[in-house]
Amino acid sequence: MSLSLLLLLLSLLHSIQSTFQDCRPMKHLSGMVSGDVLLQVDEVQIKDISWIVNRKHIATTKPGQPVDIKALQFKNRLFNGTNGSLRVTNLTNADQGEFAANIFLMEDGKECTLLYNLTVYSKLTASDIQIDHNITWNETCSVTLTCTVRKTDSLVSWRNSVNGYVTKSTLQIMYPDVNSSWTCTAWNPATNVSKSVTPMTFCLSSKTENKHSVLIPIFVLGLLVLSITISVLVWCSRRKQQGNQTKQRWKRKFKLPTARSVPKQADYSYCEIEQLKASGLVFSM
Repeated sequence: MSLSLLLLLLSLLHSIQSTFQDCRPMKHLSGMVSGDVLLQVDEVQIKDISWIVNRKHIATTKPGQPVDIKALQFKNRLFNGTNGSLRVTNLTNADQGEFAANIFLMEDGKECTLLYNLTVYSKLTASDIQIDHNITWNETCSVTLTCTVRKTDSLVSWRNSVNGYVTKSTLQIMYPDVNSSWTCTAWNPATNVSKSVTPMTFCLSSKTENKHSVLIPIFVLGLLVLSITISVLVWCSRRKQQGNQTKQRWKRKFKLPTARSVPKQADYSYCEIEQLKASGLVFSM
């Protein structure tokens, strides 16, 4: 290969590399699910911009004109910003990745590429934070607090007006003050939420529960004794009533008629009179 041909190839290679050189360093952006993000372009004298995602042309923007959307997945979600910038709305996790803006300049038809690295984070709410507590009694109350967040792309930290920030999720509080509160904050680069607790309230609640745990067996035992006593009294009352009824039946069954209660002889037959005489209940005159 001749020297002149080698120089020509090197010149062409340099020309190709300069055509696709980066306008500026890559920009790192954060977005939130259901939120929006602006892919800002700061270049001047822009003719148009081709937006590329995963080697797919998704849209073309021109300063002062509506966005020409090329990809169905971005339909009704892309809007023009100033100077051809691109605003992406209603973000989803699928939008996460690298966006490339191939910028064509009016000046001498130059071209450069601007890269954006977009990370889409979960939207956090207070319900995503869970605070668990554990109480230990050793003369005084000790509270262990654990804060967790349901979203895996988020971190937690504790904050107190006196002690400042604690980056770990679990902390132990000895001798908590009545008015002292701790705040757990769950956060990611796109959003953050907080939830506060007062450790002393857990101590007071635990103390009340301990009292109840002692009183409840006593109360149950008292009810059991009362129930047995009532049952015995009812049983004794029924037995006494049954005994009285039995005595009455025996009295009625074996009560012999007296002379006053003996009917007149005219009311009896001859045989019946003889039987009464034989028993001694009726005396012959």
